[in-house]
Amino acid sequence: MSLRLLGVGSPLVDYSAQVPEEFIRSRLSGGKGGTRNIGPAEKAELLAVCPGPVTVSAGGAAANTVMAASELGVRGALLGKLGCDADGERFLRDMRMAGADVSELRTDPDTATGYCVALVTPDAERTMRSDLGASLNLTPAEVGQCDFSRYDRVLLEGYFVNTDIFEPVMLRARAAGVGVAVDLCNYELVTAGRERFTRLIARYADMVFANRDEAAALTGKKEPDPMARALAKICRTAVVKLGADGAIIASENRLEAVPPVRVGRVVDTTAAGDYFAAGFFYALGRGRSAARCGAAGARCAAEIIQYPGTKLPREAWNKLKAELEAL
Repeated sequence: MSLRLLGVGSPLVDYSAQVPEEFIRSRLSGGKGGTRNIGPAEKAELLAVCPGPVTVSAGGAAANTVMAASELGVRGALLGKLGCDADGERFLRDMRMAGADVSELRTDPDTATGYCVALVTPDAERTMRSDLGASLNLTPAEVGQCDFSRYDRVLLEGYFVNTDIFEPVMLRARAAGVGVAVDLCNYELVTAGRERFTRLIARYADMVFANRDEAAALTGKKEPDPMARALAKICRTAVVKLGADGAIIASENRLEAVPPVRVGRVVDTTAAGDYFAAGFFYALGRGRSAARCGAAGARCAAEIIQYPGTKLPREAWNKLKAELEAL
């Protein structure tokens, strides 16, 4: 029986483009890397001057994980809010094509669907400009309409930590007997909200996904093993993603080192962490050990970074599924 996964996060439309370093220096304030908010006019202007083709697809951290996991056979759904616009229709179409359930998505007639413009330089580093749009208007009452007992796991984006729905989602999931996983998502948010993250994770969550910077911001530790151990003290399982160095999983006083998967060329690291989580949940649903779940996550992350944007071509999915079956 496959895992039933509910992602909770921002349904976004991603606009992804490969750009030279000079484009970032000359066109963007705020410099290279990180995320800044921009309005619709600035978004349109930025896309109009992109020097290369722009790939458009459904995105958002939890959404990427749900779609990738659904492609692998997990029964995935997303709880979030869209606008009633062309981007919202695009998002729904991409979710359905991935085999994901769209019944938990809500709509806002007055606010546009959120978006993220991801500009990727030749070193594969992302510079993002975004607006979360209608996704921020998801209400506790709408969360209350969701039957959490339909799912085995909830994955909640850390981007929502300062919204009115973050704690209600965790509370309702736990009340329904559902495991709660939190993806920290952004080290700046973690730094600013360290006390709130720590308190709510300790109270409700049994799993945390974090990259190196996010884990350091939450724990104050500088090395991966101590980071993972510190995170595991506030939740049952801590997954610290280390990029080219693999990952560390801490659970029940044990540390598991996940070796990296080497690839020939890194094209775009967008959604690498989201795909790691998808592979992890796929293997978890098949009863695999923590180490094998981590290995599946690392294999999925290694695949997506070889392609631009957040979606794999069909032939890549076929190859990936066969490799995961053999793990």
